[in-house]
Amino acid sequence: MLEMIKKIALLSVAEFILLVFFFKLYSFWVFWGSLGAILGIMLMVEDIKKMPYVKWKKIPLGYLIRYFVYGIILTVGALVDVRALMISFVGIMNMKIVPFLSYKQ
Repeated sequence: MLEMIKKIALLSVAEFILLVFFFKLYSFWVFWGSLGAILGIMLMVEDIKKMPYVKWKKIPLGYLIRYFVYGIILTVGALVDVRALMISFVGIMNMKIVPFLSYKQ
């Protein structure tokens, strides 16, 4: 988990450097989205640890909490500006990109 969090942080810094040329100060929203990605991974790890001991439900509570956090992050970005929404989305997508970068055989 810690390795993935480090890679999310490095990827968000690289994205910030790339986006600052196009979006100026809006590029800081990539860190807001990356915060959501880090929280999402931490919540996912907690859910995986609880799985053997918890009786299965139709919709696990951790799943709902995770998507509620994503919704809050995207809503805050949308309330500011469309560019902030899109850049926050890029930050959240770091959670999907990092496992491909972390793949080891």
